[in-house]
Amino acid sequence: MPATQLLDRYHELADKRLLGDLTYVELFELERIEARLDAQEGGEIERLKAVRESWQRDRSKLVVEVEKLLARLRAAD
Repeated sequence: MPATQLLDRYHELADKRLLGDLTYVELFELERIEARLDAQEGGEIERLKAVRESWQRDRSKLVVEVEKLLARLRAAD
């Protein structure tokens, strides 16, 4: 099921749960959808952490290069 349909179905079942109208099959489906959404969210969090770590490494390298350049410019004065 595509992500948009999954979210729509999740909200539909969550609304039914609030009304107390869920069948056992729907309750099971809701639990499975929640688990899938949690897994997707966890994967997205890990991806964002990797992007952040990569950005920090690149930034650190850039800062070192800028500091070297500044040192060379200061020495040239």
